[in-house]
Amino acid sequence: MRCDMWWPGSARKRKNMAESISDIFADKFVGRTLRLNRFAEGQRQVVFGLLQNIETELSGHMKDFDPSAVRGVKFRQNRLTKLMESVQESIAAGYKDIARQQAGALTDLAHTEAATVAGIVNGVMDVDILTVTSSDATIRALLNDTMVEGAPVQEWWGRQAQVTRDRFRDEMRKGLFQGDGLNDLLKRVRGTRANQFKDGIMGITRKNAERLVRTSINSISNAARMEMFTANSDIINGVQALVTLDNRTSLLCISRSGASWDMKTGAPLPGSSTQIQFPGSPPWHWHCRSILIPVLKSFEEMLGAKGKRFDQKLEKLGPGTQASMDGQVAGDMTFDGWLKKQSATRVNEVLGPGRAELWRSGKLALADLVNQNGRPLTLVQLREA
Repeated sequence: MRCDMWWPGSARKRKNMAESISDIFADKFVGRTLRLNRFAEGQRQVVFGLLQNIETELSGHMKDFDPSAVRGVKFRQNRLTKLMESVQESIAAGYKDIARQQAGALTDLAHTEAATVAGIVNGVMDVDILTVTSSDATIRALLNDTMVEGAPVQEWWGRQAQVTRDRFRDEMRKGLFQGDGLNDLLKRVRGTRANQFKDGIMGITRKNAERLVRTSINSISNAARMEMFTANSDIINGVQALVTLDNRTSLLCISRSGASWDMKTGAPLPGSSTQIQFPGSPPWHWHCRSILIPVLKSFEEMLGAKGKRFDQKLEKLGPGTQASMDGQVAGDMTFDGWLKKQSATRVNEVLGPGRAELWRSGKLALADLVNQNGRPLTLVQLREA
């Protein structure tokens, strides 16, 4: 893990250590979030490719069993029945491929994020504070147990398959009732060029898939981090919600900005912005971008947590570092504010030279800044970062 990309190890390179450790963690995890958004963009493109395969098969079945090509209600109904039988198999198989691909990607992501948490925290501290890692069995359980809006990720893909089947059937019935020919029926599936193909069945399907891809990546990455925090609760006091405040932030997330909770009890930490019990790891809604960062115990509280050898390492830290380990939470942060703190080279690396120039001139749309559309990142690239 190249920790120096997140935080230079040597004390001479560090920022003003009057800044609390939690603020430094916030800085590092915001940068990580932008990379995860690029990974989500890569996964979106992969899933869209698999959805395109489904669309191609649907179009082929429609040409083979075109219900508009025959006259008479009974004949049309027979054609529609055969069409639905063939379509159902294609949709089911297609979504199984998507679910299988996503399960593999998210499992690998969970391993990567667990290692990244250790890399960030240990890199900032110059001491191997996080020493307990997540096992393969834990990661597998994480994938099965992590929920998105109350259901496991894999279950959501099954639901999407059913929604697509139902929508296809309903649109075919509407089209036949209105006297559509094959070309018009195909438009109901593909959408129209005038509306950039967003108005067809598959346009809506792609929108739902993107929402699920992005939300599930945030869900799994937060769950993997929380697993690491829990495993190292002897030196981590709690977790804090880091909400990237901007004009797209939900009211729910705004209400939890700066909130922090005790690692063991889930009770709000002293000074937390809200007094509710820990509501569970984000995402707290679809397209949620909030994340959790660790709140370490104070320097004094850490002494004795892992034994004499660990204490000796802590005591070698400079007084500035020791003072910054005050157990305080981080302040609020926006993506725009985070970028303004970075060097020109760093901004170019995060956004790409073209987008960096647009951002500097105030012409980069917020959605492009956050979602990183068109700048995919593979799991290998994410891991190397």
